[in-house]
Amino acid sequence: MYSVREHLPEKRAELMKDVLLGHRFADAGLVGKLEQLEIGFRPQDKMQLLLIRYDDHQPTHKAFRLMKYAISNVVEEIYGSAYHLCHTDDTYDDLVFMASPKQPQAEPEMLMGRLGERLLHSVRQYLNATISLSVSRMGRFPDHVPQLYHQAVSALRKQAEAGKGLHLNAAAGSRGASLKSLAALYEPPGLTTLLEAGRMEDAKRKMDQIFTELSNSVFPEHVYVAFHYLAAAFSYMAHREGRQLAEVLGEQYQQLLKDGYGISLRSLETWTRSVMQQWVEGTNDSGQDAGSTLIRQVQQWIDHHLGEDLSLQVIAGEVHLHPVYLSKMYKQSTGEGISDYIIRSRMERAVHLLKHTAMKIYEVGQEVGYHNTPYFIQVFRKHYGLTPQDFRNG
Repeated sequence: MYSVREHLPEKRAELMKDVLLGHRFADAGLVGKLEQLEIGFRPQDKMQLLLIRYDDHQPTHKAFRLMKYAISNVVEEIYGSAYHLCHTDDTYDDLVFMASPKQPQAEPEMLMGRLGERLLHSVRQYLNATISLSVSRMGRFPDHVPQLYHQAVSALRKQAEAGKGLHLNAAAGSRGASLKSLAALYEPPGLTTLLEAGRMEDAKRKMDQIFTELSNSVFPEHVYVAFHYLAAAFSYMAHREGRQLAEVLGEQYQQLLKDGYGISLRSLETWTRSVMQQWVEGTNDSGQDAGSTLIRQVQQWIDHHLGEDLSLQVIAGEVHLHPVYLSKMYKQSTGEGISDYIIRSRMERAVHLLKHTAMKIYEVGQEVGYHNTPYFIQVFRKHYGLTPQDFRNG
């Protein structure tokens, strides 16, 4: 028992990193992991992100890690009485805390801001250190985590020249006009989902969409945010497939890290397409069995027919298999049922339409296969904890 508890922090950080990178879990499976790791929040709980960047130079990596450990303890002490907390490190070795209120709060963003100021003061006073802090707007765990994170990164970038120790509140701009325009990053299915399913042609098209949108963007921070998004997707896949991170990301990755906020669109695209090409070649070399090919076909067909009848019988007919056999094989290959994938895909598409179009609620419902509007609202509320209209207004 002692050995298990000894490794809890490491296991919690691994799970939170998967959530941060957009890995999808069936709700029941995620609840089981959260309970096993003694994490206090559950799917669809309200939460905010704290992105903490340690600004001071340390002479050794060990000293740097010790300081981050000390900062984490200060965060736990200040926020722990009001929030369930869990944290991990991101690609840039910044601390990312997920904080879910233990009790309903009348003014949650004001409380988070006050505690943030207290955190900055305590780190300066007791650790003689300075940090930069970005606090996200309120969202739902785990669905909103990746986008909240990228918004927090962008907010931190915008204030990089304003001085160390600055407390930011990414909630102030809610969705933020600039990030909202980068629809290609968040339009489902995401890049991680496509890579995980082995849908390489779809992943290439996704990248084409991202770089087309970046080339038309007038916001320099979009390139930095896109780099972070792409690096996170590739890092997750390297971890999932047991491949060396340096092997997947290549030598150019280190130079892009050094470029930081000055990264150019051209260098980002060159690196991204190189990594993608090597990944495709590695996938082809390892071979694809008939089962994984079939799963890709099923998911692609579902993604292109979200507004139609997606009964198991219809899908099985498209791939010429018995419904029972298809259902069993899909569950064994992916860890979730076909119906889980359908609902998740429909809800992700609905979220995208609510955020990026002016379609009426009933039109969004019809677009994703729900012709009974009250039922669409019911399913959406069950999945996200709020109605489509509340989500759009939030």
